[in-house]
Amino acid sequence: MAYIGPEPNPGQNREVDDISSSFNGSTTAFTLQVNSQNVSPGSSNNIIVSLGGVVQNPSTDFTINSSTITFSTAPASGLSFFGLVLGQQVDIQSVADSASIVSPTLSAPTVTGDLSIADKIIHTGDTNTAIRFPAADTITAETGGSERVRVGSSGVVEVNSPSLSTDAKLIVKGNDTNNHDIITAYANSSTRGSFAIRTGSGISPSFLIGTRGGSETFAFMTNGTERVRVTDNGLTFNGDTAAANALDDYEEGTWTPTAHGYTGSNTANNCFYTKIGRLVIATFRITWPSLTNSSSAEIRGLPFTARAQAVNTHGGAFSETNDNDNLHLIVQQNTTTMFILRCTSSGVDTQTISEVSGKDFRGNVIYFTDS
Repeated sequence: MAYIGPEPNPGQNREVDDISSSFNGSTTAFTLQVNSQNVSPGSSNNIIVSLGGVVQNPSTDFTINSSTITFSTAPASGLSFFGLVLGQQVDIQSVADSASIVSPTLSAPTVTGDLSIADKIIHTGDTNTAIRFPAADTITAETGGSERVRVGSSGVVEVNSPSLSTDAKLIVKGNDTNNHDIITAYANSSTRGSFAIRTGSGISPSFLIGTRGGSETFAFMTNGTERVRVTDNGLTFNGDTAAANALDDYEEGTWTPTAHGYTGSNTANNCFYTKIGRLVIATFRITWPSLTNSSSAEIRGLPFTARAQAVNTHGGAFSETNDNDNLHLIVQQNTTTMFILRCTSSGVDTQTISEVSGKDFRGNVIYFTDS
């Protein structure tokens, strides 16, 4: 039958090993042993103690805590000691319901020593929720009968039973469905929060991803310095949050130039553009059809409208053409059109459709947009 309470000392009285060699006039606590094995009298009333031939008063001259005796006054060096642990009678009563022997009900028990558990602690009325010790140096938490958290001998914390080999100290497996967060971090009553990696005990993070400041922005930091922030205006860099300096667009694609509105040839797979913020870089090839017209020759169809400004300043150059003239490009402001210019020592003039008829042009143009 199980026994609940301080371990009893049944049987005959036992003389305690002499501890007088440790008396020095300052030490008050000593370990009680019988034949070099720790012994617990159970209470100060279960042991007779004599110092210098004088029997000590239990609970007044000394107290007992497990196998430790503590004197109210430190014994002087050279003082003799005698101790006798008294044998105890154990009263055991039968329990009517045998089930209560296996599963006793205790109201707010206090356990002062180690509590040994074979496998698990189960929640009353919810038997599929438990804290388990399934293997050596391992503890797990279960809900709904499934393991949710595991801490193993290496100190790695695993959440939701991931099957992953890594040196990380925290491994989290998300749900096997779309649109489910793996980790959600927030502070106070708002949704702001961050993930930070800090070196040493310093406050400033060496690396941080998270929302920063009083507005809903998303920032990246390294070595305690903000590098990139995502705001309503786009990307800002190195702590500069001015809207005018934000990068709000990036795009790559193809475009199809036309010869003054007419279809040219050799444009397929030859015309590309990249837009970074308000900057547009476009490359092209177009062979003009045979046309006769005195109007200014225009290459039309730029992928974005040029910035509106007082005069035309953006332009480009031909990397190759079978026209012998010194030709250049200029973008007409607030349009998607380029003029073909001839630049000589005498000045600049716009080429006509007739002058570029049948010519092949390959080149690039750089210009800005308003947004």
